[in-house]
Amino acid sequence: MAARQMVERVANRIIARVVSEFPRSALEIDFEAKRQEHEDAYLWITPGTDDEEDIKDLWGFTINLVQEAFQSEDVYLVARMRGVSVIVRDRPEDQE
Repeated sequence: MAARQMVERVANRIIARVVSEFPRSALEIDFEAKRQEHEDAYLWITPGTDDEEDIKDLWGFTINLVQEAFQSEDVYLVARMRGVSVIVRDRPEDQE
């Protein structure tokens, strides 16, 4: 696990980038949610839209930043969406 101060710094940098790209969205760091020992914090995403394409774009953008943070700084954030029931992904095995 990374130090809380480092997790906050990395998460705040991700939040700033996401909100800059998706101004209707909101993100929140959660250190209180129950998580696995290796997970540093949850990053709750509120998309601020019902548009499926916007939600997919927001999710993809955020996940890329979270993965980069893990690879480059060893900060393990768990991204979760609020107010979204299912994210549909196009997978090659689903196509006819």
